[in-house]
Amino acid sequence: MDAMVEKLRRRTKFEMEQEKRGVGLPTARKTVCGPPKKEDRISEKKLAQAIMESYGIYSEIARRLKCSMSNITYRIKSNPEMKALCDFAREHHLDKVEANFFKDVLESSERGIDKDDWPRIKFYLKTQGKKRGYVEETPLIPSRPIQINVVPAGVNPISVGEIEDAVFTEEKEELNILKKFDKVVEALPPGGD
Repeated sequence: MDAMVEKLRRRTKFEMEQEKRGVGLPTARKTVCGPPKKEDRISEKKLAQAIMESYGIYSEIARRLKCSMSNITYRIKSNPEMKALCDFAREHHLDKVEANFFKDVLESSERGIDKDDWPRIKFYLKTQGKKRGYVEETPLIPSRPIQINVVPAGVNPISVGEIEDAVFTEEKEELNILKKFDKVVEALPPGGD
């Protein structure tokens, strides 16, 4: 177990190259995927409060708690209660957006909805409200039949009609050969070897 934790805490190749050049990392704190260090630990109460205030958005939670996003991701994914709370916060925020949307639609006859609000509302509902049916789909059934011709590389493409003609011509030639053979067989004297 200790070896696995140490492997997770190992510096990345990028960090080592930056250190050789004497360049600091772009962020103030090194991010480590894995369990947080003791000094980075946040109480569950603070985490739960930040989740609700941030609508379950990981980067916003990390910003509020002044810690790395990998720390937040690890904490939420490893704790089923926090994961459920995060999902609840997102659903709660979606409820608010949806309620405001319907409120705006009902009030639009009185004051008219600001044209700048529609794209934002529509975008949010299409991306976050897919489970509730806010999806813009294109029809999968084409208006006319689709013809697909598969042609091997280096071969001139020919139409279906040309293929049918070629097969029919070949069958016709075989039939003519069989007829000629039958005539030859009929012309042979009976009982001759």
